[in-house]
Amino acid sequence: MAYLTYEEYRAMSPQSKVSEDDFGILSSISEDVIDAFVFSAISRYGLIDDERYGNAIRKAIARQVDYIHACGGVEAYIDEAGKGELASESVTVGNTSESRSYVQGTGGMKAAMAGSGLRLSPLAVPLLKPIQAIGRQVGRCTGT
Repeated sequence: MAYLTYEEYRAMSPQSKVSEDDFGILSSISEDVIDAFVFSAISRYGLIDDERYGNAIRKAIARQVDYIHACGGVEAYIDEAGKGELASESVTVGNTSESRSYVQGTGGMKAAMAGSGLRLSPLAVPLLKPIQAIGRQVGRCTGT
């Protein structure tokens, strides 16, 4: 099931030059990258239909579609994912530890990375942080 229709996308990105033909592949890749970033929480918990999270997910996908298109399309986006220096950082506080990987580009900026190694739109990240937190709860005790 697609998370975002072309009509919804056009309403969120009216200035975009993405054609309906290109939208199919761009949205499919966007959904895969976003799903990796949020640890598959969208499909696992049905969050696309959730009143609280669904709109944020659709906005994030629209921003990711625009981002891939701005990178020059699918081939340029995938090719760009292989450039730069892969780096990582970890933070530990008490019993909690978090690590993330990113590409250190020539300009010194860190790009958010999904598990696939493909760049995530910086405009999508704040929309997805609450969903990512839900995805991280895999394997936690439910207290029963």
